Amino acid sequence: MPKIILEKICIWTITLCTVLIFFIPFIVAPATYYPYIFPKIIVFRIIVEIGLMAWIPLMVLDKKYRPPFKHPFVFALSVFVGVLILTMITGVDMYRSFWSTQERMTGVFTMIHFYLWFLMMISIFKTYKEWKMLLLLNISLAFIVALYGFVQRSGDGRAFSFLGNPLYLAVYSMMQIFFILFVICKDCKDKKQRKFFHILLVCLLFFQVYTMFSAGSRTVFASLIIGGCMLCIPFFSFLISKKKFTPIITVGIVTLCGILFLLFANISPAGNTWIKKQFPFAIHRLFFIESYTSLGSRPEIWRMGIEGFKERPLGGWGWENFSYIFNKNYQNPTVGDGEKYFDRSHNQLIDVLSLTGIVGLISYLFLWGVLFFFLLRMIFKEQDIWGKITYATLGALFLGYFLQNLTVFDSPVSLILLYFSFGLAYFMLRKGSIQKDEKEKKREKQVFLNVPARIYVTGIVGTVAVGIVMYWGTIIPLSKSLQGMRGIAILLNQDATPESMYYFKQALDTPSFTNSEIRMELARDILSAKKNLPDQEVKDAIRFTIDELEKATYEQPLNVRNYFFLVDLYGLGGKYGVYPLFAEKAEEVAQKALKLAPNREELYRSMPQLYVTKGDFQKAEEWAKKGLDYNISKKDVHLLIATIWLQAKDFDKAFFELSEAEKNGFLITEQSNFPVYLAMNLVSGQDNKKAVDYVDRLVRETNGSPISLGAQAVVYYKTKRGEEATQIFARIQLADPGFAEQVKQYMQ
Repeated sequence: MPKIILEKICIWTITLCTVLIFFIPFIVAPATYYPYIFPKIIVFRIIVEIGLMAWIPLMVLDKKYRPPFKHPFVFALSVFVGVLILTMITGVDMYRSFWSTQERMTGVFTMIHFYLWFLMMISIFKTYKEWKMLLLLNISLAFIVALYGFVQRSGDGRAFSFLGNPLYLAVYSMMQIFFILFVICKDCKDKKQRKFFHILLVCLLFFQVYTMFSAGSRTVFASLIIGGCMLCIPFFSFLISKKKFTPIITVGIVTLCGILFLLFANISPAGNTWIKKQFPFAIHRLFFIESYTSLGSRPEIWRMGIEGFKERPLGGWGWENFSYIFNKNYQNPTVGDGEKYFDRSHNQLIDVLSLTGIVGLISYLFLWGVLFFFLLRMIFKEQDIWGKITYATLGALFLGYFLQNLTVFDSPVSLILLYFSFGLAYFMLRKGSIQKDEKEKKREKQVFLNVPARIYVTGIVGTVAVGIVMYWGTIIPLSKSLQGMRGIAILLNQDATPESMYYFKQALDTPSFTNSEIRMELARDILSAKKNLPDQEVKDAIRFTIDELEKATYEQPLNVRNYFFLVDLYGLGGKYGVYPLFAEKAEEVAQKALKLAPNREELYRSMPQLYVTKGDFQKAEEWAKKGLDYNISKKDVHLLIATIWLQAKDFDKAFFELSEAEKNGFLITEQSNFPVYLAMNLVSGQDNKKAVDYVDRLVRETNGSPISLGAQAVVYYKTKRGEEATQIFARIQLADPGFAEQVKQYMQ
């Protein structure tokens, strides 16, 4: 085969792969775990690996296709990726660092793919015409993504389009805004005045601005404003040099109006009310200053990240291992927002610091420092105003991205745009790019020589090697995720049938990073399943699940969630007679979990219930009281002990503990099922008078709330006062039909 033909085939293959990558945001696969994340990265890896098969022969064929590692920015990025690999090896869980999870998919393996894609782009695309083609393709596809978000959003809801999270859409739209500005400014610099085309781009820009507002991310909005200020630097300096002050005054007036609008929104009650009426929640929340000072649980998570850094300051815990830091430093109930597990600190700097240590943070800041240094140098070096603004637009893009990452983290789609932006920045910053850009449009004359044998050998070896990586690193995880989801679907719809277990066994029969989440989902669903099946089928399902969770604790000894599930599964196994020594096994596992996460409340709830199953109520109380030593609130501990003695039918102790819980702030109506649960236990214990007295007092103290009436209806019904129970039930139906259905189930 002539050399020129092979070269063209390889270049077109890499170009096609890059084009296909921009379609990845549209990929949503409900049949997989985390359908907005997992399939996107799987497809990205496959595409990059196909491109790599074409790039390897090119690098051997001609040195002009080899990466320019000597360029400062390429060198800085290479150093950062190298540090990720190094700290992965020295971290606490190299396997997780390398693969990550299906929920995130940003392990070192994926980061290497992004790095290789960046190297491919800067080695193949040598002209602005090629980069502009990719930019316009990206901008066009982004319009479809934004349009779907516009159609999708309704009322006060926040748009997320095909990306699965409003934050991801906001970042995506913010970057598109800067891409559009870059194309317009570069055209103006190159004296290409296309009015209709530029008007169309401006319309797309405003639509992306609206989409970003609809996503309702305050951090991204603030990052856009701050990043946009960078554009004013060259613009104002040029106007001042030309003594043209009218545009500056205009911008100043617009800025002043914006400040007055914010004051109107935040100080005036009438303004506050008017804005809330005029704008949906996703948009009006951007105008209120207090919403920017409310960071939720983030400061506490940042504190945990700093504590993790102090423990391993040099090389950190290893990429993707933040969950281990979180569990070890967890302080109940300091983390709110309804989430009990975090695998990110929601601050990229703290993530890098805690996971890769001071070495990683220095390399990360060095990367951004090199990038901003060269961009600023080009801004001051450029003579043409549009050239200055073109480079300033790139600087604003990167500044906005860097700032928004101080309260969130990278996602698959944002990483695609980031590494594409890195490639574009390299093209614009490379030495002599301005002078050579036009010359490089004309290709050198090709000689029709046959391809040497070494090229074929290299291509074959490279293709086989990449194919093996693709099969084990991408294809197998995809197939296992699909099988696991199939098993979950059957288990949730049909119970723990042999068919559902068949798919789980298929999903877990091969080592894969997907196994961890499949096992935890299997455990969660088995624990919550109805189990309306023959005893042997239920026992087989429980035994299989326990075996898999035991494997999980061996493979990932630092993952405390596996231990929590295993404790609950041992309790279930004891209930069904699968494990006679279930309490002893659970005790052993619990002690290991306490070393990893001493302050988590799960064990102080699971272990008491396990000993209740065994009938050892004293031991159950001992475990519940341990929670007092680990920041579990007194209210919750006494309430838990009350439920223990309720199940033991020791109502004197139960009421004593309940009174202690009330002294510590518990309100009987806090939990919708507890009053009914307590009343039913009193009745089942044949202490009917105490049950009736209790529910009557409850109704009086709560002024006849639906919850108290529910408890009263159940007790009256169970104590043969059916007519009164029916009348009370009718009142509940009028007040809360949904709760009335729950009461009906208790009564029956």
